[in-house]
Amino acid sequence: MTVYTDFICPWCYIGAAYLTTAQETAGFKVRYVMYPLHPDTPADGIPLEQLFSGRAVAIARQQADLRERALKIGLEYKVRTHSYNSRRAQIIAKGLAEDGAFETFQAAVFRAYFGKGENIYRIDVLQSLLNDISPNQWSAERMIHDSELEAAVDQDWHVAQKRVIQSVPTYQFKNRYCVGAQTSDSLLRLLNDSYSKNL
Repeated sequence: MTVYTDFICPWCYIGAAYLTTAQETAGFKVRYVMYPLHPDTPADGIPLEQLFSGRAVAIARQQADLRERALKIGLEYKVRTHSYNSRRAQIIAKGLAEDGAFETFQAAVFRAYFGKGENIYRIDVLQSLLNDISPNQWSAERMIHDSELEAAVDQDWHVAQKRVIQSVPTYQFKNRYCVGAQTSDSLLRLLNDSYSKNL
């Protein structure tokens, strides 16, 4: 299964929990493709009111609903005031995928961002997450400036654009897709050819 995702997407956070349960049940492998949800977010982040300015979004109600859904399935969720740039975290994640540590890092980034409200663009935050996984094994500073890893993220963004992925999470199995946080049962049905939505 291919999953198009971004670390600042709350539905990706919730969907990842269901995906883990589905993987434990069926033992399938997942290929992650990074998606640029808000790629122009400045280094210090952007207030949600500014991010959603001009749109009919009830931010407080939306945050409360997301928090309720997250807590219901055992996830940490702090009501957020800002959105942060995820590109550096995506670059590091591509490098960790080579070491089989993508999903461990993804879970750590999700907890930092949604559970604690941390700015995942900051090098010190990213380094702390890496050290929690394996002390002194990886350098966030080196990884975010690795041209091959940067190119890998750019390629992911290109693939998402080419496949006309317009929202995340999007799940793909063969030529079928489903969009939005899916329950474990829905993901298993996608694998069994009985649940899908063609783009």
